[in-house]
Amino acid sequence: MSNMPKLLFDTNFWIRFVSRDEPKKYQIVSEIIQKISDGQISAYISNIIILEINFVLVKKYHLPQKEVDSFLNSLLKIKGLKVIDKTDTKKALGLKKRYGVKLAGCMIATQTSERVALVTFDRDFQKIKGLKMIAPESLV
Repeated sequence: MSNMPKLLFDTNFWIRFVSRDEPKKYQIVSEIIQKISDGQISAYISNIIILEINFVLVKKYHLPQKEVDSFLNSLLKIKGLKVIDKTDTKKALGLKKRYGVKLAGCMIATQTSERVALVTFDRDFQKIKGLKMIAPESLV
């Protein structure tokens, strides 16, 4: 288990699970969540990602806050999913200026490292040089 790569799952990964608006991506996400629960994947989420999930589900998908709160609570109960919260805001501001990626994305990028890769459907992250990214479909 120590050789297992650490993976930080981005906001859009979780949104695809809740919204089910893209069936193919929903299927991929469902399979990965099962692998996380089975201990096959070392999975992480951060408070910034949780905050973004809340915002997107309430503001864009117009889900009731109570329903979103319920999802977030169940998310935090997924066996094998750990919360990390190490963010370099100064570095994130520099990434935003240099690559033109939204600030929240840059803050999430600073939560990765040589040992932690970002799992995302968002190709905007490809603009950030040196960021280790993994497409979710490569994990199924």
